[in-house]
Amino acid sequence: MKSQEEKPIEGALEAPFSYREALPGILQDLSLWFAKEGRELPWRAHPQGKRADPYYVLVSEIMLQQTRIETVKPYFKRFIKTFPTAGDLAKAGEEEVLKQWEGLGYYSRAKNLHKAAQRIDQRGSFPDTYEEILALPGVGEYTAGAISSIAFGLKEPAVDGNVMRVLSRILLIKENVLDAGVRKKTRELLKEAYLTVDDPAKVTEGLMELGETVCLPQNPACQQCPVRQKCLAFVYGMTQQLPVRVKARKRKIENRLVLLSFDAKGRLLTAKREHDQVLADLWEMPNVLIPEDSESDSEGKEDLQKAIGLLEEEYGITIDGGPAKWSRGRHVFSHMAWNMTVMEASADITGDKGRKKETDWRYPDRIMLPTAFKKLLAQNKTPGDPPDKDL
Repeated sequence: MKSQEEKPIEGALEAPFSYREALPGILQDLSLWFAKEGRELPWRAHPQGKRADPYYVLVSEIMLQQTRIETVKPYFKRFIKTFPTAGDLAKAGEEEVLKQWEGLGYYSRAKNLHKAAQRIDQRGSFPDTYEEILALPGVGEYTAGAISSIAFGLKEPAVDGNVMRVLSRILLIKENVLDAGVRKKTRELLKEAYLTVDDPAKVTEGLMELGETVCLPQNPACQQCPVRQKCLAFVYGMTQQLPVRVKARKRKIENRLVLLSFDAKGRLLTAKREHDQVLADLWEMPNVLIPEDSESDSEGKEDLQKAIGLLEEEYGITIDGGPAKWSRGRHVFSHMAWNMTVMEASADITGDKGRKKETDWRYPDRIMLPTAFKKLLAQNKTPGDPPDKDL
């Protein structure tokens, strides 16, 4: 909280966007702080005095979308060992790329990274302007700004949720930071300040580092902050109130029936998901939405029987009518959750095999199965009657 001895910072009363005169000095302080305190991360490894490898920055930033740093570290090391350059990645097959990505989720990121590497390989070198970098598949303003400033020293900021949180506190931005107009205005103000800095790379990484290690969403470590005396939220005791964010939408819930079926050779019955679905083009275990009929019996077993019929029709298979094993699973995506009723049973695919889908028996360790289905393979399954529909 502000003590009686503290005086209002000049420009504070006109916050959030009139504090621009102080911002260059704040960025310089962050640059010096990062040079001393920045963590050693695999993608930051480069010879003293040399810029970071733009390919490393691209791979790390794509991996870090929706994923924590500690989770990404081993994946990055494994990925770079397999694909040391953009050319190596460009020449790899999509299945091989997805296999190396396995476990990170959001597989469209891997596909876009693969396409970006192919574009870079065709060009003959990594693009070195903000506009060309922004044109790469899967690269938005934030990633383009990160690569431009960190790898090429261009005066282009990288503004993501972490950076918006830092700036909302420093500049006392009381508007919704998820609003596109607020984000655009903040980026323009930051870009103006970047024109004055000596090393855009250290500024960008300093902002990132501060948001990841000090200026946290809850309980920020203000006493460790190198710019706390210039931070309006700290001076006015408002760090816990900022940033202002609208509540996220509730996740959509889907109840699904999943068929777990092996043949005599231990191969799993799988199909390839379609282009317009979640987890597009990856392999799946046959699954359908469980229909909800208000006239069904109270336990929902009629709904389950209808779902079994849909499975057979959709995937061109015949499910053995004998005893089945039943279990449950759940997987949460960013925008939806699957409550899964898992039916382990024998199936026949000798008839109208797969129809529009590539339904066939495959060894699960040789294909790219999303985490949602890998979890079902790993969990214990016990025999029993179809579960009541209390999902």
